Amino acid sequence: MGLESIYDVISRSINSEGKLDLNFMLPFKKPSPTEMRFIPGAKDGIGLYHFNLRTPKSAANKIFKLLKSDWKKGDSDSQEKVAEILNRYGSWTVIDYVLHLIRDKQKRD
Repeated sequence: MGLESIYDVISRSINSEGKLDLNFMLPFKKPSPTEMRFIPGAKDGIGLYHFNLRTPKSAANKIFKLLKSDWKKGDSDSQEKVAEILNRYGSWTVIDYVLHLIRDKQKRD
């Protein structure tokens, strides 16, 4: 599995119907006795909460503006730009901020 996150493994494994195969399992390699051990998902949390030094609020604002533009135009032209931002900042670091912006702006508009 290497440094790939659980999110990436799952999203890559989703079929065209938006579902995981019934036999889907997260990859797990038993560490050697000299390796540090992590439960599945722990490395994602460590990366998210301890090593992500980027500013998720600025990324969330960019994503919100792109989505709002798409909603107003009734298309999804900015999906590639949104994906680039998510790849750069990490989905988990910005999703809460994006959801907050959507809820907050919806109340005002």
